[in-house]
Amino acid sequence: MADDKSRFPDPHEFKVPPELEGWEEMYPTHHLFSQDRADWEKAQFWYQDKIHAPEPLPPLDLIFQEAWQISLSQYTTRVFCIPPAQGIAQRLVGGYLYICAIAPPPEEIIGEKAGHFEKRVFYVFEHYDELWDKWLTKFKALGNEMNAVKVPTELPKFVADDKVLPAPTGFYESYDLIESFDKLVNQMFKGWQYHFEMLNLTYLAYLMFADVARKLFPGISESAIGKMVAGAYVSMFRPEEELCRLARLAVSSDGLGQVLS
Repeated sequence: MADDKSRFPDPHEFKVPPELEGWEEMYPTHHLFSQDRADWEKAQFWYQDKIHAPEPLPPLDLIFQEAWQISLSQYTTRVFCIPPAQGIAQRLVGGYLYICAIAPPPEEIIGEKAGHFEKRVFYVFEHYDELWDKWLTKFKALGNEMNAVKVPTELPKFVADDKVLPAPTGFYESYDLIESFDKLVNQMFKGWQYHFEMLNLTYLAYLMFADVARKLFPGISESAIGKMVAGAYVSMFRPEEELCRLARLAVSSDGLGQVLS
């Protein structure tokens, strides 16, 4: 990095340890900082995404990160049309994921999006319970589709005779394996599409609620605002809650607590 304390490091000037030489070859070029895009990239504020990718990413895991980036950007920009939102961009440095919020569009685009935003977002708020039920139904259906994907449990040494004679079937376990992988990846992408259908609007509703709370109760703390909505049930927390419940049950069982301790 350039030794200039007056600014943040330039992502095009970073240096990695010798052991990481050639790391770029593992990733697609559109996820790397590039001199071709240097003017745009230098104008953004990049920070490490420790929420979605706290550790260096194996190349195949980048599929997961791309899936949510596409969906998040789509929903804020083109679906619910949050006026200043332009989505996010992703880049990799030494295997670590960095992201930035893309700068707002020109004023005329913001104005154009505002009309769509008002019509679409407030309709969702007014019909939230009904839409939530529909969303949950299709999300569970997607989960069932994923569970139904058949992945070959083994690749045979030789293809069975009945798949070759009297006429070859034309595709075999190797294709089945590829097909099942592709299905799961596509379903994962769809899952992220569903995910952001509700998530960003929930964040937006919280921000609006917090803004109203600050106006009605000047000096109210962020903690107090958070506690006002803390009673909401979040189904994604249920697996952890169930594990905690089972752990408490195990510890309280006769003799088992001593074994576990």
